[in-house]
Amino acid sequence: MHCFFPQPKRTPARQQDGLLFKVSRRESWAIVPLLLTITLLVALYPLLPTLLPNLVLAASPTLSPTLSQHTQTTPTREAVQIRWFMRWDAARIRDIAIPILTQFRATQSGIAVALENVNSSSDYYRRLQLQLEEGQPPDVLYLATHAAYELYTQGALLSLNELIRQDGLDLQGFDPALLDLYRNDLGQIYCLPVDMATMAVLYNRALFEEAAVAAPQGPWTWDEFLSVASALTHDQDNNGVPEQFGVDQFYSYWPLLIWSWTGHNVFDNPRFPTAFLLEEEQSVEALQWLADLALQHGVMPSINFNEQPNDLFRAGSAAMQVTGYWQLPTYLAAGIDVGVAPLPTGEHRVNRNDGSCLAIAQATRLPQEAWTFLKFLLGPQGIGAHMVQSQGTDRPAIATLYHRSFVVDPFHLATATENLQESTDQLDVAWPAPGTVETFPLYDPLHTMYREWQPIVDSELTSLWRGQRDADEVVGRMANAAEDILEDLPTVAATAAPAPIVERRAADKKPSVPAATTRQATPPLTTTLVMTDFLATDLFAAGLLTAPTSPTT
Repeated sequence: MHCFFPQPKRTPARQQDGLLFKVSRRESWAIVPLLLTITLLVALYPLLPTLLPNLVLAASPTLSPTLSQHTQTTPTREAVQIRWFMRWDAARIRDIAIPILTQFRATQSGIAVALENVNSSSDYYRRLQLQLEEGQPPDVLYLATHAAYELYTQGALLSLNELIRQDGLDLQGFDPALLDLYRNDLGQIYCLPVDMATMAVLYNRALFEEAAVAAPQGPWTWDEFLSVASALTHDQDNNGVPEQFGVDQFYSYWPLLIWSWTGHNVFDNPRFPTAFLLEEEQSVEALQWLADLALQHGVMPSINFNEQPNDLFRAGSAAMQVTGYWQLPTYLAAGIDVGVAPLPTGEHRVNRNDGSCLAIAQATRLPQEAWTFLKFLLGPQGIGAHMVQSQGTDRPAIATLYHRSFVVDPFHLATATENLQESTDQLDVAWPAPGTVETFPLYDPLHTMYREWQPIVDSELTSLWRGQRDADEVVGRMANAAEDILEDLPTVAATAAPAPIVERRAADKKPSVPAATTRQATPPLTTTLVMTDFLATDLFAAGLLTAPTSPTT
C-alpha cells in the first residue's frame, strides 16, 4: 500500500519483564506531573468563573476580542426605566425625540427612557389627569405654561430647587422673564422652559406679487397691516363673501391687540390677580378694532364663516396669517411660498413669552433619574438642549441659542425649498432680540381662577366677534364677572402693586348691533396628526416608543 505521508523510522523495541517499552522507566516518571496537572484542572474547572472573574470564557457578539483581552468588565446594575410623556407630532418625534434618546442611551446606560407620545393636546391632558388621579403619572411631563402652573398648585409637580442646587445647574442661560413664568412667589421653580411660543405674521409671497403689493418689511403698524389686508382681499362676484381674504382668522390671539395698544395684560398680576385692567378706552378700542376686521372691513372671515377649508391660509385663500412661527414648516411643506414678518406695533412693540416646559411628577419613584434626563434635555450646556432647538420648530428658551436657531427639516420641504433661505433669514427680523419688546403670557392669569374665567371670556368675546354686542358692552360685562371672581379669591401677598382700576361699567345695555346672520359659527380648528404606521413600527421595534399607559376608567 502506497502512503503519501513520510513514515517514521522504526526503532527496535526493548524486551523487559515480558512487556514492550519504547521509553525507559526514568522517562515514564516525567509524565506524572503532566497527568497531575490535567487532573487538577479538571477538578477545578467548575470553579473557574469564581476564581477568575475577569477571564472571558465565551465569545460575546457585542464584545470585540481585543476588548475582551484588555478591558476588565465590572458588573452593572440593571437599568431603571423612567417614562417621558410627550405631545409632539410624528416629525418632531422622529427628528428630535429619537436622536435625543439615542444620545442619552449612549451616555447613561443605567437609565432607560420609555417615550410615550399623544399628538392631540386634549387627549394628552385627559390621559395625564387620569394617571395623576391614579397615582401613576409619567416621570417627565411636557406641559404648556398655564397647565404647569395649575398642576403645581395641585401638588402634582416636584419643586426643582433642591435638584438645581445639588448639581449647581447654571440657569443664567435662560431668558429671565421666561424662567419667571415657572417660579412661584417663594422662588420655587417647578418646570424648566423649553421654548417661547413667539408670534409672527406669515404671508403668501405669490399672492402679494399677484396683487402688486409690497411685502411687509421691518417694523409696521396695525393700521398698515389693515391697509395691506384690504389690498389683498378680493370679492370678484360682489356677493359679500370674498374668494380671497387679506388675513385668516386670529380671534384666539386677541390679547396681542391688548398688549400692543396698552402695554399691559388683562389682569394686574398673572399669579395673584387683584384687578381687571381692560376698562380703559385703549383696551375697548383694541378689541373693537379686531372685531371690525370682519364686521366692518371684511378683510378677515367672520366667526360665522363656515366655508371649507378651515385653514384658509394653507388653502391659498388668505394672504396672511397671524400665528406662531412653528407653523412655518407645515406651510412650506404644503408648497406655499411663505414669507415671515414681525407682528405689527401699536403704542407698544410686543410678543408672547409663554410656551412649553418640562417637569417632574411629584409622585415619581425615580426623582434623581428623572432629573438626570431633564438636565440632559434642557441644561444650558447639555446636548439635549441644542438638539431640541436644532430643528427650529420652536424658539429656544435658552437665550444663547436664539441666533439662527431655525433650521427647517428638509424632509418637509420636498415641494418648497427655493424660499427656505429667504424665509429663515426673515426670522432674524420677525424674532425681536431679547429686551427690545414687551412680552406677556397668552394665558392670563396664570392662576387657578383661569379655569372659571376662560369660559366667561370666550362667551362674551364670541358675542363681540359675531356683532351681537359692541366692545364697550362686552368689556363691561367681563369686568363684572372678573370682579365677582376676584372677590372670592383668598387673600394673598402680591409680588407687584396692583394697577389702578376705573369705576366698573354698567353691563345692562341693550346690544347696539343687531344679532348677525343665523348661520352657525365655524367650530374651533383642531388638528390631529396621526403617527404613520411605518414610523410607529420602527420606534416600537427600536424600543424607543411605548404605547401611552391606558388609565382605567
